Amino acid sequence: MAEPDPFWADEDEAAPGASAAEIAAWERLHGVTLPGPLRDALARRNGGIARGADVEINRLGEIQPVDAGFWDWAYFEGDEPADRGLVFELGHHEQYPAQFLIDFNARGREAEPTVHALVNGEGSPVEDVADSLAEFFEKARATDEEPAVAWPERWDALDVVARETLTGATVEDEGWWLVQVLVRRGEALVLWRREIWLDGEERSRTLLPAPLDASRADVKPLRPSPNPTFALHLQPADHDGIVYETSKGRGDAWRNATSRGAPIYVMFESRDRERLEALRALLLGPAADAAARERERRDAGLQARLDGLSPEARKATMMAAAMNLREETDRRFREMNPDPPALAPEQQAMLDTLRRKVDEAMARALEQSAGAAPDPEALKLLEEWFRPPGSGRPES
Repeated sequence: MAEPDPFWADEDEAAPGASAAEIAAWERLHGVTLPGPLRDALARRNGGIARGADVEINRLGEIQPVDAGFWDWAYFEGDEPADRGLVFELGHHEQYPAQFLIDFNARGREAEPTVHALVNGEGSPVEDVADSLAEFFEKARATDEEPAVAWPERWDALDVVARETLTGATVEDEGWWLVQVLVRRGEALVLWRREIWLDGEERSRTLLPAPLDASRADVKPLRPSPNPTFALHLQPADHDGIVYETSKGRGDAWRNATSRGAPIYVMFESRDRERLEALRALLLGPAADAAARERERRDAGLQARLDGLSPEARKATMMAAAMNLREETDRRFREMNPDPPALAPEQQAMLDTLRRKVDEAMARALEQSAGAAPDPEALKLLEEWFRPPGSGRPES
């Protein structure tokens, strides 16, 4: 596999690489041989963003066989790998939830692995995306002469709901622009987004099917001072119909991509919080807007209460809330599954190990709280925050 040099997007920045001894130890531990160019890249820099691609490669220690729980629900477009221990987590996509896996099953432990992608997580198929790492990076770095997302020259023919332009979000980002246009298309919404820097730009067009999830439509701070902004969270109730198209580049070199069902939400950004609240009321109605304001007021009260506690009391309160949540979850599970099927021995052993680790973590946290008592008011607010919408209060 011949990779261009440099491999990393930030090759010039000083960053430690994995040593030859660490790479050799990793290969002995897992019984496979990393492709030479990947081994060389990790020796120069131990993980990071690959040059010319929206792909973040894991650090050497994080390139691990996929965990056992993955196989409980994963299904492959092609044949399932014969040896599950030869499938490793390589990295993920920068912009949307896609996990990349390398698989040594096809050619053997010392040969070139194939590459799979899992987009959207659990419930989605594991796709075969490349026959080798070389092919994977060639596809990831491929460019087109034109952007697939053609920015409209005029908006008067479209049903524009909201438009917002931001410039220079921070002192360091002079020459930065962000243009957002939210448009109705039948019952659906389309968010057009164009972010421009001195050395390029990124355009996106996201189709959001109706209806929106009113319980997610919060307005929260996004960018920090000196030029803070707020963002309205827009998430469809069913994300399967989302279509996200993006074009990133400049001139005659553009990386175009399309994903379906991800990302599961978008954010409409403004420096004016009231403007976003008005947009929320327009999209979802006054009742949903009022419920969201109450939810935001509750969250702010919880944060203020936690901020006012000592570190020990805050830890004790968080731990008490976690323990109560665990008890409530177990209670609901028993109600829904009064006679659960017996687990296979290896599954039961895994569950017992997980429970033991949770118990040990809770015990350590209790020790660190130095005997402080949970704050009753903060505990009440936390339990309300954890409780699923519409679940009501548990019986006392």
